[in-house]
Amino acid sequence: MTLKRNHQLQGSGKAKLFTETTGFVVAIQDLVPSTNNYKKHILNDPNITNDTCKKCQEKSETIHHHSTCNWLTHRHNQVANTVHQEFAITCGLSKKKPTS
Repeated sequence: MTLKRNHQLQGSGKAKLFTETTGFVVAIQDLVPSTNNYKKHILNDPNITNDTCKKCQEKSETIHHHSTCNWLTHRHNQVANTVHQEFAITCGLSKKKPTS
């Protein structure tokens, strides 16, 4: 895997990609979302001085935090409720939207 990655990174240099773009390509290949924690501690991005969550500003933004962040879970629940309600209306299970 290391040999393959080195070859891929050398190839990206020939295409004259920005360093940040190369970092995103590696992250995508590794199936790692680009969190502040990843940028600061793995990519060693000098522009990231704080690895806290972009939304709640409370904890380090890691993959685990994405599943427990109060702001993100609240937003997820709002979207899920809207989708569920629209589905119920479309299927004739509900006649109107709630007033909340």
